[in-house]
Amino acid sequence: MITDPNKALLRKYFLGHCDPEEIKHVEDFVLNGTEKNLVDEVLMELSLGPELEHDNMSKAEIEASWQQFDKAIGPKTFKQANTRIKYYRIIGWLSGLAAACLLIFWFVVKDGSWSFQKEGDSEMRYQAAIGIPLTKYPLPDGSVMWLTAGSSVSLSAGFGDIDREVILQHGEAYFDVKRNEELAFIVRSKFITTRVLGTAFLVSDQPHLGQASVQVTRGRVEVQSGGKIFENLTIGKVVTYDKATEKADSTHYEKMLFDPEAKRLFIDDVSFEELAFRVKQVYGYELRSRSHRVTFGRFTLELDFDRGIGDVMENLSWVYNSSYEIKGKEVWMK
Repeated sequence: MITDPNKALLRKYFLGHCDPEEIKHVEDFVLNGTEKNLVDEVLMELSLGPELEHDNMSKAEIEASWQQFDKAIGPKTFKQANTRIKYYRIIGWLSGLAAACLLIFWFVVKDGSWSFQKEGDSEMRYQAAIGIPLTKYPLPDGSVMWLTAGSSVSLSAGFGDIDREVILQHGEAYFDVKRNEELAFIVRSKFITTRVLGTAFLVSDQPHLGQASVQVTRGRVEVQSGGKIFENLTIGKVVTYDKATEKADSTHYEKMLFDPEAKRLFIDDVSFEELAFRVKQVYGYELRSRSHRVTFGRFTLELDFDRGIGDVMENLSWVYNSSYEIKGKEVWMK
């Protein structure tokens, strides 16, 4: 039999790592108003602690976990009048905490680029840390999002209740979407809009690269880009927008850009500029070239998140008949 949650289990719950049985147990425990001080203490450590070392969770992520928790137990309060006062004391404290720690932004388009401006309580931002190839985020509606290093995303404050709209400012995001027949899940980037009810797909839109794309990995997806609407896209389909021609086309892809489960990033027939960007993104090294052939070459390879830069460069130099030298955080290809 499961006993009353201790701090470890409550922390696990608010970080989104509980199994279904543990989730039900924690929500019933909190709804009964038992040991409210323990809940307060855990939330204080997670959201207001000076270092936020728990699973590399940001304050926005803690807020998202809290919103999911709030929605999970909220309806039950109307059925249990005897616990309502205790419940609202907890939610009142949490609301104050959320207001204190949440960074809210709204998007504008300026000089051809996307940017954030602080404005009231309209949106919530997720910023993936540099140096971590892939970061997982639970969303308030029960969906899951993975961001590559440096990628930036925002959600509206009413996400999951009023709408399910996501803005990808820049970078790559993989979404495993919880199905909701009433609220479409919409992802907007500068060049592509993707609409689904419940499926899995990957959006890539890096401002300095020549293409933006959407890859479908499960279910059906609708994509709008380049003045076209691509309907009923299924697994294996990709829509690619060419920024130079301002046109979009749909075709099949062989491998995903990145796979959250396999922890690999796949690049296909890319320039040295993009290769260097991906090496910096995954491994944190600046890739440079002293070879004309390398500088103007095309590259296809997988970057394994768990391998070191030396292993990757050994493979790269063997395939492309070149040598390399590592100096500090720089890698020179010759």
